[in-house]
Amino acid sequence: MEICVKLDHVSKKHGATLAVNRVSLEIKRGEFFSLLGPSGSGKTTLLRLIAGLDFPDDGNIYIQNTLVNTQPPDRRPVNLVFQHYALFPHLSVYDNVAFGLKMRRHSSQKIRSAVGKMLELVRLQGKEQRFPTDLSGGEQQRVALARALVNEPVVVLLDEPLAALDQQLRHSMHGELKRLQQELHSTFICVTHQQDEALMLSDRLAVLSAGSVLQVGTPQELYHYPQSTTVAGFIGLSNTVTGVIAGGEGEDCWVRTEGLPPFKIPRPVHPGTSEMVTVMIRPEHLKIGSGSETGNSRNSIPGILEKKAFNGNEIFYYVRLPTDVLWVVRMPSSVSPSCPLAIGQPVQVQWPTQ
Repeated sequence: MEICVKLDHVSKKHGATLAVNRVSLEIKRGEFFSLLGPSGSGKTTLLRLIAGLDFPDDGNIYIQNTLVNTQPPDRRPVNLVFQHYALFPHLSVYDNVAFGLKMRRHSSQKIRSAVGKMLELVRLQGKEQRFPTDLSGGEQQRVALARALVNEPVVVLLDEPLAALDQQLRHSMHGELKRLQQELHSTFICVTHQQDEALMLSDRLAVLSAGSVLQVGTPQELYHYPQSTTVAGFIGLSNTVTGVIAGGEGEDCWVRTEGLPPFKIPRPVHPGTSEMVTVMIRPEHLKIGSGSETGNSRNSIPGILEKKAFNGNEIFYYVRLPTDVLWVVRMPSSVSPSCPLAIGQPVQVQWPTQ
C-alpha cells in the first residue's frame, strides 16, 4: 500500500528537553493511525511537526513522497482538528465550514455544493445557520471535522479530538469518526492518551514514551503481543510476574518464582534453563475460585481476595498474592464463581497451562 506520511529519524528539542528522539514511522494512505502515549511522550510534538507548526531539528518528514521539513502549514496538504475545536464563535455552522474555501477564493456555487455535501456527511444538515454556542459538544466536534475535511486534505490530524466530550458521547463519536474516515478514504493521524480510543479506532498505532517509539502494530498485535512491559502496562490491564525457566514439558516450560508455586507457560523461542522471564497475563484470561478449588489443566496461585468492583457486565476481583503483589481478575457478571466469594477469604487465581 502507498505510503502517505513518512518520518525518517526525526528529532525535536524544546529547550534542553528532547521531545522527539529519532522517530521513524511510515503511515499508509487511507489508514487510521494513532499516536498513543502518556503526557510528555512526544505525541503532540510529532503531530505539530507533521502539521508544520514546528520544524524538526534532525531527520526528514515526507508527505506523498514530498519533503516538507521547511514548508509552512498552509503549503502542506493537511488539516488539523484541535482538542477544543477552535470554531469561530461569531460565524454560523455554514460559515465555519466554508471559511477555508472562501480563503482560497472558490466560487460561491462550489462553496455551497461542498459545504452542503460535508454537512450531510457529518449529519448536520438543517443546522447551517446555528452558531457554535447553540450546539452540543458532539455537534461542535462534527463542525470542526467538516471544516477540516471540506478542503479535501491528504492527511487529517486529530489532536485529542474527543477529550472535551463526556464518556458516553465519546463512545458514540468513535463510530462517527471511523465512519467518516472510511467513507472519505482519508488518512487520519490521531493523538490520544486514551488506550480504549486508540484500540477501537486505529488500523495501526504507535506507542510512545519519552520521545521514542516503543512499538508499532495493529491493536491486536500490541494487546496480545507487547514487546515490553511498558507497552503491556499501557495497552490494557495486565498482571506480571518475573521468574526463571526451570525445565520444559513438550511445548511448555515451567517458570519458578520466589514465593509462588511453579506454573507453566508456552515455551519461548530458544529458552535456556535459568533464563529470567517476565510473564504477562491479561485479567480476562484468569478465573477465580475458593481456596479449595484446583484444576489439573490450570495453573493455580493462592491469594487473598482484597476487593471486588462491579462494572456493569463485568466484575473485577483484586487478589493479594503471597508476594504482596496485587493481581486483577476480570470476569463477566454472568459467569460467577461456583461459591460466593467474601472479602478477606483465601482464593485461587487460575489460568490455562496452554
